[in-house]
Amino acid sequence: MRGVRRVTRVMRSIPIASIELDGSDRLLVRPLRGSDEGFEYIYRSATGVRWRAEDGTFYPEEVGDLSSASWFAEIVAAARAELGVDLRLSPDTTWVTVPDRIRHEIESLVSHEPV
Repeated sequence: MRGVRRVTRVMRSIPIASIELDGSDRLLVRPLRGSDEGFEYIYRSATGVRWRAEDGTFYPEEVGDLSSASWFAEIVAAARAELGVDLRLSPDTTWVTVPDRIRHEIESLVSHEPV
């Protein structure tokens, strides 16, 4: 085909600064600050994942029947598919009001490769 150009998106790897459960047991995933350009467009993934600019977090619009670990997987998948962002746990990720059981479930979903 003439005139057709293939566009390749470069995946950006961004460390997760913190993971938190708020007072309503809503999972909040906060990427490292300064890397949030375009995150507000996550809603286009139609997964229920949203971006809250005020505190720089991805969160589920409604908690519903999914577990916190399942929402984490949804958030990571939506960021990858819609934004070209690979959210990664790092040794510096802070866990705020997340019970050990849920932390272990989340950690079992991803690797801890350096970012």
